[in-house]
Amino acid sequence: MAEDAAEAEYTQLGTLRVAQPSPPPDQLDLLIAGGGPGGTAAALRALELGMSVLVIDADDLLTKIRDFHEGKDILPDYGVRKDGRPFPPGGALLGALHFEPWKREEMLARWKGLY
Repeated sequence: MAEDAAEAEYTQLGTLRVAQPSPPPDQLDLLIAGGGPGGTAAALRALELGMSVLVIDADDLLTKIRDFHEGKDILPDYGVRKDGRPFPPGGALLGALHFEPWKREEMLARWKGLY
């Protein structure tokens, strides 16, 4: 059953199905290799800055989060660097990555929904 859900989420070519696909631009401003949390944040920030962006990954978007054990609690620590200074706040899209403590499944669904 889980395999059927995963197959329905992707096309036969392995691309993520989205509600309203948009054609790629003739020229990209940014190509991001890796759709993990860092690549996702970079993509959203690029969109906020008006850039055209494409995220590619050898496996799946957010596999690091997907591969956590089921029900794993994910606790937020984004926003404070080790030197105590805050990260740049970004805009509304990047702000959507901020979260309260939640389960891995909730985080994965919400962040994939941003794509």
